Amino acid sequence: MNTPLHIAIQNGNIEIVKALLADGCDLGARNADGLTPLDLATKLNHDEIVRLLLERGAGRLPPPPMGNVPLEPHQRKKRISFWLMLVFITCGVLSLIGIAYELITIGFLTSNPHPQEIHKIKAVIDVFYFFLLFPCLAASLFCYFFFLFRIWEEVPREFARTTPGMAAGLSLIPFFSWYWMFVALGGLYQDMNKTMESWGQEKRFNATLIITACVVWLVGDLISIMQGMVMGIVSVMDATSPIVIFSHFFTIVWSLLWCVFTLVIYWIIRKNVLKFMDIKSGV
Repeated sequence: MNTPLHIAIQNGNIEIVKALLADGCDLGARNADGLTPLDLATKLNHDEIVRLLLERGAGRLPPPPMGNVPLEPHQRKKRISFWLMLVFITCGVLSLIGIAYELITIGFLTSNPHPQEIHKIKAVIDVFYFFLLFPCLAASLFCYFFFLFRIWEEVPREFARTTPGMAAGLSLIPFFSWYWMFVALGGLYQDMNKTMESWGQEKRFNATLIITACVVWLVGDLISIMQGMVMGIVSVMDATSPIVIFSHFFTIVWSLLWCVFTLVIYWIIRKNVLKFMDIKSGV
């Protein structure tokens, strides 16, 4: 958050700067971008204010420890975009692997295989599928963890309902993640709106959209589980049943829709978090 001295420097108000310096304000305070008053005045080319700050000893302040130097906003934005890009890539690879598996399975089951060979060959196909799936799934979860972690870092701690580590970490717990996504994503928007309200900003982000997306994800997961159970039962009785073939086609279409929907929502989240960062930098 900007201190009164930071705000006075931003506005170039020398008289208020002089009054604050006379009151003994903190010359080492850092704003949301990690800038001291002297850093900000230098950045904005307010030479007279720089001179006043130097006369008060601002130039003699010890530099912060190297490990604690906050990144500039543009660097944090690049970091968020980087992790989202990796989420896009890993989700895309997962979808391609899933579609390839379904097509190979459909091709095998519709080729009229010998009944004694069906389960044996299907087992080989499944082994190769899971061998490729799990590394990509782990990579996707890893990227999703850091994407969530980085966007939650932008919410001031006094307004955040959870920490970045908890927001990201608890999202990886099976089944519990169904509840937690409403906190990690819907709660993110609510906390950003609450923060902007405290800043006197009129702009609000659409938390309803993200909550709706969470509901869609939850319903989609439940449908996928039910479909998998039905397909598994039918496959045991007759692996070449038209119901099984249809289920594989359904999975292909569903995977494509899920991937596109998910990536669009993640892109919207990234876009709004970057807007939030811009607002925070100007406060």
